[in-house]
Amino acid sequence: MAIIKHIAVKNRYYSAAVEYLTCKFDEHTMKPLVDDKGRIMMRDSFLIEGINCMVDTFGAECIETNRHYGKNNAAKDVKAHHYIISFSPDDNITMQEAMDFGKQYVEKFLPGHQAILAVHPDGHNGTENVHVHIVINSVRKLEGKKERWQDKTCEYRQGCKHKSTGTFMRATKQWVMQECMVRGYNQVNLLARSDAHNYWVEKRGKENNPDFKTDKDMIRERLDDLVEKADDLEHLTYYLENVEYWHIRVTNKTISFQMPHMRKPIRGKSLGEAYDKAALEQRIEKAIEAKEEVERERRLEAERIRQAREEASRREQEKQRQIEAKSRQSGGRTQPDTQLKEQMEAPVQKEPVARIDALSSGEYDENMPTEAVESVVVQPNMEAISELVDIRGKLICLAYEREYNLNKISDLDYDIRYYNPDYQSYVENQIRITQKQSYINQWTRELVKCNFSQRDLKKMYNEQIKDAEGEIAELKVANQKILSKASCGSEEELRSCQNDYEQKRKYLDTLAQRNQSINRECEALKEKYRNLISQLDEATSEKLITDKKEYQKSSDAKVEAVLKDMYAEAYSGMDAQTAMLSVETELQEITGTVRVADGMVRSRGGR
Repeated sequence: MAIIKHIAVKNRYYSAAVEYLTCKFDEHTMKPLVDDKGRIMMRDSFLIEGINCMVDTFGAECIETNRHYGKNNAAKDVKAHHYIISFSPDDNITMQEAMDFGKQYVEKFLPGHQAILAVHPDGHNGTENVHVHIVINSVRKLEGKKERWQDKTCEYRQGCKHKSTGTFMRATKQWVMQECMVRGYNQVNLLARSDAHNYWVEKRGKENNPDFKTDKDMIRERLDDLVEKADDLEHLTYYLENVEYWHIRVTNKTISFQMPHMRKPIRGKSLGEAYDKAALEQRIEKAIEAKEEVERERRLEAERIRQAREEASRREQEKQRQIEAKSRQSGGRTQPDTQLKEQMEAPVQKEPVARIDALSSGEYDENMPTEAVESVVVQPNMEAISELVDIRGKLICLAYEREYNLNKISDLDYDIRYYNPDYQSYVENQIRITQKQSYINQWTRELVKCNFSQRDLKKMYNEQIKDAEGEIAELKVANQKILSKASCGSEEELRSCQNDYEQKRKYLDTLAQRNQSINRECEALKEKYRNLISQLDEATSEKLITDKKEYQKSSDAKVEAVLKDMYAEAYSGMDAQTAMLSVETELQEITGTVRVADGMVRSRGGR
């Protein structure tokens, strides 16, 4: 998989590009790393080559070309173009193969330019992806050949400047995809805006947080969860709009989703083929059919158990009739036989549970011993029922807390995304302003020393001073924009906003970690609930089903009291009802799954 990226460079010092490609730099501050003696450290492993120039004299040759054609004199001019082609670690590409790939790219799309190519075996943040850097002088030194994506003569004529237009980038992406497919590399669709956007958003997000999820990922996960519970598409959209406050637009053929913190909606088709309107309707229908199948299996299992009980009762009545018949036949005897007397005097017992289970599974044996098994009349295990009710209450409290945290996270995430004071950029700009001002002062002193005959030197100093003053003006405008965006009037206010911003980030991380802990606790409680349900005897199960509403009412009252005490004025009855409904749905699914699985085991045993 190859990804191509373009960066326009306005720095007039071309040698800085060579320094970056050959030396070690800090990934965050972008400052060179030095050893104990203050010398810049070279990279451990890299390949570098020059095209139409020498690597060591790249900067001087580019400046000479610019002067020859009278280009790149203003500070705002794009002096160079930097292209990066990055390969996936799964492709197992070597550094030399990456270099050859870059050379073909330059030969195809950047002929006639002075270029240096460098291959690095490692990417940012420890990613081991091989990538090739291509840095070219924006002015073409030699005449090029007209290609189909070049609309103007300046795009291939000698002495003209290269422009990375949309048509040019589209052609390069097509070529990269084609070459990767020919070479057998994995490849994403670089031309699809959604795919390319998702790749870079997810890549940048995961650099800061391994658990980062894009808006599309969050929408997909929520839809996957709700599709299994919705009655139809209208039910799903009603829940999202009225409970989770999404904005949803449905037309005859399309559907779009917009979470509360999002500025623009996302069409279902952009999420994937399984999330457009027709696909969601089909998925909901299949989920309903699956639930109906589970319910059908449950009813069949209940019917099998009922028939087994009736069969057991019939056998018991038949035995009783045989005993009574034998008793009537021996009525003329002076002394009934001992066996008949014992049968008559023995208390009549109902069919044991073990025999009913065996009968329902087809393994019934009349000679099965009955002394060691308990009777059908079994008292329900109230401790197990109480434990199940407690688990339900804990799950509701955790679900409420999770949704409460998610609302807080959504608000904080919106603030962090769109109200970042960017204090670090402001400080860096101030440092650069100070440096530029010191350069201006130094050049001004040198300018005063120049005599009348040193006109070229005075002209050079004046140009440098003018360029530096222009850059200072741009930096001041950028800092003013940062202050305006943060609604601050000074650096002190901006620093205070930055501190608030950092505290929000820490609080958001704390809430996210707490939600992860809640998810683990919920899974453990659900597993415990599943085990308890599977181990319940028949009497306890019937008691739980019969008095289910009573237990739910008692549990809900306790939960509401606990939540009101915990959240006080922040307590929301609607959110509590939503949590109760969600937990009850999940527990019903667990109960139904356990019963169906138990019935399948018994059926297999019978066969």
